[in-house]
Amino acid sequence: CRPRGYTRVAVKYCAIFVLTAITLLCKEQGILLLPLLLALEIPNFRSRPIKESVLFVVYTCVCTGLLIYARLWVIDFKPPTFRREDNPFSFTTGLSRVYSLSYLASLNSLLVVAPCWLCFDWAMGCLPLIHNILDPRILAVICFFFFLAGLFHKGIIQGDFEIFLSLCFIIIPFLLCLNIFVRVGFVVGERNLYLSVAD
Repeated sequence: CRPRGYTRVAVKYCAIFVLTAITLLCKEQGILLLPLLLALEIPNFRSRPIKESVLFVVYTCVCTGLLIYARLWVIDFKPPTFRREDNPFSFTTGLSRVYSLSYLASLNSLLVVAPCWLCFDWAMGCLPLIHNILDPRILAVICFFFFLAGLFHKGIIQGDFEIFLSLCFIIIPFLLCLNIFVRVGFVVGERNLYLSVAD
């Protein structure tokens, strides 16, 4: 009975890896499937044997590392080049970068909830950068982070699984679009924004 169980787990893990690799061939955000699965498994860790939970965490990290390496190998370990006009947010530095990218995250969350202000191209300075804390758009950032903290508290601390699941499906697929880990060539990309809510 035990070898059959191990075979089933091995087949499941191989299928996860293959399907993630296929999604990565279609869109770069496919790499976030494994961290998404890991986040969704966190609530189940207490009810599973510790060995199985550790194995899944290690497997997820190793597979994510391998797929990132493969993706970088395909592009010859060189990042794509973008012009400042394409996405001025990704070229800012210091506190202006923190303010501007925080505002961009709050704007993206607003567009997910109420897509009333869409644009086919947000480049060429369509959204001005935030250079100081006295900019009135900082209020939107503060409200956004208070709201997000409330959702995290309800979803993680209080254990509301539906809210936790919703946060995972909205935030994790969008991580690559935030200009934090990699530089992207767009300011607001609705095609990426609505990818996580298309299901």
